[in-house]
Amino acid sequence: MIPEMIALMRGLNNGNGYVFSLTGGAVPVTQAYVRKAFHQALKKIGINEAEIKRRAITIHGWRHFLNTELLKQGLTVMQVQGVTGHKSDKMTEMYNHPSASQINDVMKAQATIAGTQKPEKEKKPKETEKAKTGQKGLAIVKMPRRKSA
Repeated sequence: MIPEMIALMRGLNNGNGYVFSLTGGAVPVTQAYVRKAFHQALKKIGINEAEIKRRAITIHGWRHFLNTELLKQGLTVMQVQGVTGHKSDKMTEMYNHPSASQINDVMKAQATIAGTQKPEKEKKPKETEKAKTGQKGLAIVKMPRRKSA
């Protein structure tokens, strides 16, 4: 969370009890209460129950959204894991949902490699931050280690 949000949260109950409570901090709100409030908020912005079901909108979906957006913004996997709490790169990957344009870029590259499409103008590799190190450099694909004889 950003520092302003942390300060706001700390100020809500001065560190005593639960922040999200209907009893002054003695008991946390229930999942049912949060789910109902979430659906009410969606209705206020014009998303009805039928649309919620059609699009499979859930509170947990916001976790997937945040993970995907942080990666799109160029944060390293390690930085994203610091926010999401994921313990492995595999879990962070599972929460990443590339956009149609990102998938289209991959398909174009594959067609070029296969020789079924002319390559686009030569582009320099985009600099990205290496996962785990935070150093600038070219993106590197991890390859499994070969067992030594």
